[in-house]
Amino acid sequence: MRFPQADLSRLNSLDEFWRVGSIYVSVDPTNPAITFGFGTWVAFGAGRAIVGVDVGDSDFDAAEKTAGAKTVTLTGAQSGVSAHSHGVTDSGHTHVENSNNTTTGSLRGWGAPDTSTNQATATGYSTANSVTGLTVNNATAADAAQAHSNVQPSICVFLWKRTA
Repeated sequence: MRFPQADLSRLNSLDEFWRVGSIYVSVDPTNPAITFGFGTWVAFGAGRAIVGVDVGDSDFDAAEKTAGAKTVTLTGAQSGVSAHSHGVTDSGHTHVENSNNTTTGSLRGWGAPDTSTNQATATGYSTANSVTGLTVNNATAADAAQAHSNVQPSICVFLWKRTA
């Protein structure tokens, strides 16, 4: 780090450079008190990114103020998908029924094969009266209020704050 010549004269030691309240950044986990041989240092900002103070933004207007969350759950309005249900209604339908003739063992409800295609011809029974409608709906409403990761691309370092 370069200092103007006038400032160099007052920085006679690392102790003066790393004053109380200073932050030391390193990829070495060793406490700076051991590395430098002076001061009391505490781990600082665990699991948090560093953001500069912005007095014009209430989220970032003071030193050591914390903000943000690792995961976020959006409301339906924030996600653009409001609470809703899904439903299917069938106004009625029919099924053709086949059954074995207990006397002859042949199928009832089918006519003789079509001689040109050798396929059975349906003449069967209708179950139209046995099913009059079907309705399926969700038991609970669905929405987009699910938690998701909110972690910015990061690199981890050791942060130490000098306290004495």
